Parts: sequence; C-alpha cells; structure tokens
Amino acid sequence: MKRTIFLFLLLTTCKVMYGQDVITVKGLVTDSQKMPMPGATVSEKGTTNSTTTSMDGIYSINVHSNAILVFSYIGTKTKEEPVKNQTSINIRLQDDTNNLDEVVVVGYGTKSRKDLTGAVSSIKGNELAKIPVQNVAQALQGRIAGMQVTMSDGRPGGEPSLKIRGGTSITQSNEPLYVVDGVAQTTGLAFLDPMDIESVDVLKDAASTSIYGAQGANGVVLVTTKQAKGGKLTLSYDTYGGIKTLANKLDVMKPYDYVKLMYEGALADPARLQKFTNNYGTFEELEGLYKNRQGVDWQEEVFGKAVVSQYHKLSISGGENDTKYNVFYSNNNDQGIMLGSESIKNIAKLSVTNKVGKKFTINSIVNFSNQKITGLSTGEGGNARLSMLQALLQYRPTIGKNGVDEDLKTLVVDPLDNQDSPVFQSPVLTIENQQRETIKKTLNMSFQLLYNITPHLTYTGLINYSDNSYKYKLFNGAEGIQAIRSGGANGSVTHNTATRLNYNNVLTYSTKFGEKHKLDVTAGQEYIYNYAEGMSASASVFPDVNLSWDKLQLGTIAGIPTTYAEDDKLLSFFGKTNYSYKNRYLLSASLRADGSSKFGTENQWGFFPSISLAWRIIEEDFMRSIPQFSDLKLRVSYGEAGNNRIANYAALGIFDSGSYPLNNQQTATAYQDNLPNPFLKWEATKSTNIGLDLGFFKQRVSLTTELYDNKSQDLLYNTRVPASSGFSQQFQNIGATSSRGLEFTLNTTNIKTDHFNWSSSFNIAFNKTKVLELSQGETSLITNSYTTTNDYILQVGKPVGIMYGYVRDGLYQVNDFDYNQATNTYALKSGVVKDNIVVQPGFIKFKDISGPNGTPDGIINDLDRTAIGNSNPKYTGGLNNTFSYKGIDFSVFLDFCVGNDIYNANVLNNSRLNLENLNTLDMYSNRWMSINSDGNVVTNPNELAALNQGKTNPVYNGNTTGRLYSDIIEDGSFLRINNVSLGYTLPKKWLNASKISNFRIYFTAYNLYVFTKYTGYDPEVSVSNNAITRGVDFSAYPRSKSFITGLSISL
Repeated sequence: MKRTIFLFLLLTTCKVMYGQDVITVKGLVTDSQKMPMPGATVSEKGTTNSTTTSMDGIYSINVHSNAILVFSYIGTKTKEEPVKNQTSINIRLQDDTNNLDEVVVVGYGTKSRKDLTGAVSSIKGNELAKIPVQNVAQALQGRIAGMQVTMSDGRPGGEPSLKIRGGTSITQSNEPLYVVDGVAQTTGLAFLDPMDIESVDVLKDAASTSIYGAQGANGVVLVTTKQAKGGKLTLSYDTYGGIKTLANKLDVMKPYDYVKLMYEGALADPARLQKFTNNYGTFEELEGLYKNRQGVDWQEEVFGKAVVSQYHKLSISGGENDTKYNVFYSNNNDQGIMLGSESIKNIAKLSVTNKVGKKFTINSIVNFSNQKITGLSTGEGGNARLSMLQALLQYRPTIGKNGVDEDLKTLVVDPLDNQDSPVFQSPVLTIENQQRETIKKTLNMSFQLLYNITPHLTYTGLINYSDNSYKYKLFNGAEGIQAIRSGGANGSVTHNTATRLNYNNVLTYSTKFGEKHKLDVTAGQEYIYNYAEGMSASASVFPDVNLSWDKLQLGTIAGIPTTYAEDDKLLSFFGKTNYSYKNRYLLSASLRADGSSKFGTENQWGFFPSISLAWRIIEEDFMRSIPQFSDLKLRVSYGEAGNNRIANYAALGIFDSGSYPLNNQQTATAYQDNLPNPFLKWEATKSTNIGLDLGFFKQRVSLTTELYDNKSQDLLYNTRVPASSGFSQQFQNIGATSSRGLEFTLNTTNIKTDHFNWSSSFNIAFNKTKVLELSQGETSLITNSYTTTNDYILQVGKPVGIMYGYVRDGLYQVNDFDYNQATNTYALKSGVVKDNIVVQPGFIKFKDISGPNGTPDGIINDLDRTAIGNSNPKYTGGLNNTFSYKGIDFSVFLDFCVGNDIYNANVLNNSRLNLENLNTLDMYSNRWMSINSDGNVVTNPNELAALNQGKTNPVYNGNTTGRLYSDIIEDGSFLRINNVSLGYTLPKKWLNASKISNFRIYFTAYNLYVFTKYTGYDPEVSVSNNAITRGVDFSAYPRSKSFITGLSISL
C-alpha cells in the first residue's frame, strides 16, 4: 500500500512539474510592411514540435518555458526568439532575397533549392491567383521556361494543353503527368480551385521525372494545394466580378460588297442572275440600295454582348497544435461571349491534419468539383460547310430589296436556300434550337499517414480514390438547321464514369555522418488501378411537344444504345538516393520498375534509371574572395522515362460491332478490328541535361540556365503491314524523335526599401524538335488535320508539325494568255505553268516544284506540294514585374511566342468565292474583277489588265480547288499583355477597431491586348489536339478580354 501511495505521489509531482514547465505561447507574425503572414512556420528549436500561422498571422504553440522559438517563411529571413517564460511573442520577419533555402517539391519528397541536381522550375500560388480563370493550368501560361500552355480556343470550360520542352511523341499524348498533393493524375487540373494553390513545381529533365517511370516522359507538374494552417478560427471571403468582351473580330463583307460578289458570280448563269435580280435588284440599283446599308453583323449578334464572370469563395480554418483544419466552398460562374454558353464550377474541399503523439501525423483531403458547361461549340456542325462559326461568317448580311434585314434572324429556312436540304440559317436561331450541356463531377479523397519510426527513418503511406463522372446531353430542336437536315428533332445522352485507386508506401532514411556527409535513401511501392465505363442512348423524330433530353423515349425512332467498360493496372517499385559531401558535391540517383497491363505480354515491365551530379562551386574556398557571387552551381543529369498514354487493350485484338445487308435487312455482326501486337511497349525518352545556377548580391539577381537533349524512341504509330496479314495497319513501336533546347530563367530584386519593392521575373526558352526515324525505311508520312485532305507531313530530318501544301506564285496575268478576239476567249501560252483545271486571267497560280522525275514538269499536281509552314515556335517566354508600396501592390505580366506558323483554315474555307448566297471575308472585296464599274463583263486584254493592276486576291471563280497553299500559313508570333493587377491592402491599424484581420481590394485586366500580325481571332490557337497537326485555326471559339474587381477579407 505504501509503495502504491509513493508511486501515485511521484507521478503527480512529475505531472505538476511538467505542467509548470510547459506553457502556451501565442502571438502575431507580420512581414516587413507589418502585414499579417498566413502560413509562416513556428517551431520549437531542436524538436519536431511546430505549428503554422492562421490566415491573419496568429499562432499558438505549447513549448517549454526555456525553449527557443524559430520563425520562418519562404522569402524571409529565419528568426529565433527565446521564450523566457513569455506567453505572448509577436515577430516581424524581414524579406530575404536569398531563395536557396526555399523548399521545392520533387518526386516522392522535397528538397531545398540549393540541393537540387535536376531541372526544376517553380511558381507560387499567389501569382496564379491573380489570373481570373477557371483552370489552374491556364494560369501557368508563360510562367515556366520551356513549358508551353495553349488553349485550343476561348470557350468556357476549355481545357488547356501543356507541353514541356517541345514534346516528342508523334501520335500519343504530350501532356505532362500531374501530381496533386502526392497523387498522380492523368485527367488535368480542372477539379482544383485556382485560389487554392500553394505552389507548382515543374520537373523537366528525366533525372527528375524518371522516378515516375512510364508516366514521366512528358515531364511532371507537381501541384501543392493549401493545407490546414491551424490557429484561431478564421473566416475568409474572396470574391471578384467583372465583364468579358470579344477581344477581336474578323472583318466580313458588308451588304454592298456582298451583293456585288453575288452579282459577279451570277452573270454566267441566266437563271441565277434572274434570281439575283428578283431578290437584290439590278446592278444599277445596288449602290443606292446597299452602299450605306449596315445589314446584320452576325458576329455582333452572337459574340457582341458584354457578359459577366464572377467568383465567390468562403473558407474556414483553424485548429490547435494537434488538429488543424481548412474547409472552403467556391462558386465560379464564367459566362461565354457566345450566346447561350457558360461554365459554372462549384468546388468544396476539406483538409484536416492531425498529430497523434510525436511520431504520427495524419493528413486527409476531400475535394469535390461539379462543373456544368452549356452552349454550342463554334466548331460544331460536322464538317467545314456546316461548322457553326463558318455559318456565322458566311450567312448573308442582307435580306435583299424586299424586306427588313432584321427578319433574317427569325427565318427557320432561308427562302434562297435549298428548301429540301438547307445549308445555312440564322446563327441566333441555330443557337436557340441546338442545346448542349456537359456535367463533370470529380470526387477526390486522399489519406496520408506519416510515421517517424526513428529520428532518421520515416514511413509515408498514401491512399487516394477518385471518382470522375462525365455526362454529355445533346438535343437538336425541330427548327434548328441540324434537325431540318436530318429529318426531325433528335437527341442523345452519354454518361461515362471513371474511378482510380492509387496507393503507395514510401520509406525514407536520412542521416548525417561526420560533419561532411549527408545521405538520404528512399524506397517505395505504388499501385494504380483505373476502371472506366460508359453508355450512350439516342432517339430521333420527336413530336412537336417534347421534353428534349429529359425524355428520350418520346422520340419515335430509337438509336442503338452503346456501352463500354475497360480497366488498366500499374504496379511499380522505385528507389532513389541523394548524397552530399561538404554541401558542395551532390549526387542523386533513382531507379523505377513499372509493370503495366496496357502493353504486350512480351514487354509488360520496364526499367527507368537516372543519375545526376551537381557541384556547388560557391562552397569552394576560392569563391570567398568574390563576394558578388551568392550562388554558383553546375548540374549534369541523365535519365530515362516512359510514356504509357495509349488506349487500353491496344496490344490485343479488339472486336467491334457492325452490320451487313442480308435478305433486304441489316444484320448485326462482330469482327476483329485490329492486328494484335504482343511486343507493344511504351515510348521511351532518354534525356541529358546540363544546368548552371548563378546568384549575385545575396540572390538579388539569380539566373538559371538549362541545356537539354531529349531523344524518344519506340514511338507508337499505326504503320503499314503486308496485306497477307488480313489488315492494312498495325500499332507498332516504330520511330524516333529528338527535342533539343536552351532555357533561361532570370529573377531580380530591382529595388528594395522599407516601403517600396520592385522585383522582376523573366523566362525564355528555345526548342527544336526533329524526326529521326520512321518505320521500315520510310522517310515521310502525310496526314490530315481538320479535313480529309492530307495537309501535314512527318518527315525524317524535319520537325514534327510541318504544314504541307502548295507555294503560291501570284495570279495568272493577262499576258500569260493568248487572246482570241473573235471568240473573246483566253488560251494559256506555251511554257506557262498549267494546272489540272482550266485557268483564266485572275486565277490563283502555284509554283511548279517537282514532277514524276523529281524536276519541274510544267504541271501543277500533288507532286508540287512541299513544306510551307512550321507550327513550332523558335522561342517562348514571359516577363512579370511586381511593385509594392506600403499597402499598394501592382503587377504586369506579359507572355510571348515567336516564330511559329498558324494554319488559318478559316481563310482557306472562305477563299472560294463562287458559291451562291454565301458571304465571305472582307479581304476579298479587293480582288481581281471580271466586271467593270458598270457591271459589264470585261474581256478586252488591255482593259482587264488595267482594271486589275496590283490586285493579289484571285477572281471570284479563281480559287475553287480547296488546296492548302502558302498564303494560308501565317506568322503566329505574339506578345500578349496577359494580366495587369492593382491592389490595396488596408493597414492593420485601420482594422484594429473591427474584427477584420485582413482586407484587400483589387482590379485586374486579363488578356488586355495582343501585339501580332496574325489576322485571325487570336494567335494562341490549335483546334487539332494532335502532335503532328498542331497550329490549326478552324472554327475556334474567339477569345475574350476581362476586366474585374475583387475583394479579399478575413475575420
């Protein structure tokens, strides 16, 4: 009994003594301008005990009364403060331009920037938050050297395409792998809120990406979202709202030029001329009727109205030392400039961090995104003739002499069109009747366990489950052009779902031995399972009264439903090590083994090694005599990575469904669609990188230079095989490409005082791709982009993305012909290049480049096609300037792209001028004329030559072949004023009387202006998401410019 009482008293005494030794310290952390600093780290020196400041810079931590607190934040100088029994400590952190201790996320871990041996670029989330876009990836445009971000067009909800260091695949995806909070993603970043990003780190060389094996060949984008900060309960509200307007228009013919073109085209056909006269009047009446007539501007009707974009985000954060939480809900409504189009995105996220004792930490994240996109696409319509944007450009601007032009807006079928199979209709009416709706839902759940087994050995386990739902609904009302052409109202619903399970286990051992050696060793395992299924149902010929896609059974003719289901698995084992000697000589190496169900049975496993070395010259003794240098590091790396972005079961023989006629009816059948290939494997990229990091004047100036050489082999392509196989093509690993380049990133602190700061960031990248090898001795392959005509070439020794067509050689002139005065006809002179059609003066003329024997033969045909454009830019980059004065902040961001060509298919599709009723681009108002000012056909050679002196555009019927030629290829270089932002944060002393801890207002202009020679809507365009056929501009949704005002407030 005495022993029990003694033990009880001893434990009680210890508890009391311990309770007296541990105190709670609270305080405020501010920056150099006395503004609260959310996310600053407060730790007890010599222990793992730490916390972070809340949104208003407040912290609370339990420490020993004699402890030393360490305050740190990226971009500031670390500060230590003895506790000395104090319960309230406020700290002001000073800015530090030295970024060498900045923590960078790398594959399955983190590193300080000074210890990097590979090519890694970073951008902070506060810079991305200035861009008013729905997709995080779009905000990365121009921010990272060597990474090209391209929007296919300007439609709401559009997905940007990212390409790192040029991309080397010719048929498969060149998109990078996205890793969000440690979880690999292949579906992009649309499910994230752009204002929820802490940082983005981009791994560019294979030494950095090979740890991701068969997923890493295209580079890796590591996204870290904002995590729970802890501290007192903080309520925050962020909002912005503003307007969007059309950034640029295409000039089309006004009514007077339009009717003159229609008249000229009708002269050769008496019936057509009579129809023209009845509708528009005689030639003598045209000027009086249409010269000052405005007509209907269809671009103004469809794109001309200013629309609203708005964003709201409400977040709550808090928690004590052991449990911290952050929860938010955001709503982003982005209306499109095209009638009836918008994207509404709702995102909810919960993040919780819980420490269990000193060894366990549990992180959990639940993110749900729901996006609804409505409205027609400008490219919808099925072909070049019926495309929505082409219909908008080509629909006539005037109803004629008998009527009011406004009546065109409500015509279901134009009286001048083919009544049985009409081609065009009022775009306004088409939009009203052709409904489209896409709903994307993404649920992403992650659970991470960190266990400090020993002070040197740490276990990290992560499991993630994502559920993606994609629903696309379509209904064509009875009065829309599509329903009229197809025999009645019709609709369909497609619903696809995809789930992904990802778990990995990682052990990391870190140690220092002696004073000179530091070693990290990581070993891990990862498993990814994807499952997808979908179904589609359709119906047509609906009654007048219907419920559109909500009740497809009302359609009197049901379509054949379709379904699919597929899965794939990836099992991986990996390891990496980092060694440092004297913090001067650095070595990193990694190896990953991937086994994938996507590939053939003979090649299911692949191995991806890497090694990198770095020499921190700045640590050498001889550098101490050069105080201007604050960093000097040389890096060399080599690595291998793979690209497994291919269709599931591509290595297998897949059966498809079909039908054939039997006994006067269609009979269903199944047939093998492809030739299996058990040797199919991933595309492999071998990368060599040399990097140089320079820092001057305590990192007020830092320059990073990268020189790289990427070579990809075993490229996947549907290549020709002997007909004896029963197939014409087989999916094989056949070719090789290379990508070489040079990148520069310059960061400077230009001015830094107590009240005024000016910093700049500039990046530029030069890249060249080349085809090294194709299959079976082939030196070239031709393919098509938006039409069925081959217009791109893949050629050994040339870059990927070469446009292939004819070189224009002006127009056929009067002196190219012999004139027969008796018959008023022209015959081409001997020795003048012939075409495969009968040409006349004013017809377009092409260069005779080659013939059957490889030399010019005087005849224009397919042999005269050549490379006429290159979609690859010579260099790309961006420049950001940030200014701050007390509470005022101002930033200007420019991005540029130089040397790339654009295939302006909108011009090509509107270059045929002899089509009845169709309007065209205003550039063709100044064309070769076959009639004089009196409306009479000119045949006299002298008069015809004088009438068309200096004309460069062909006569109305002089360009009807649809060939791609050099004039259609335009310079796509541009300099864009991407973003201008001005903000003001109210001083803390103004807010002390209220419960508001932070209050900022701002104004932002986005896509303000583009300096370019390109004549289309916008030079940043590529509607064909294919590596070979880049740079096509056909029926792309025009881009807008935005002006918004915003507010950020915390309580």
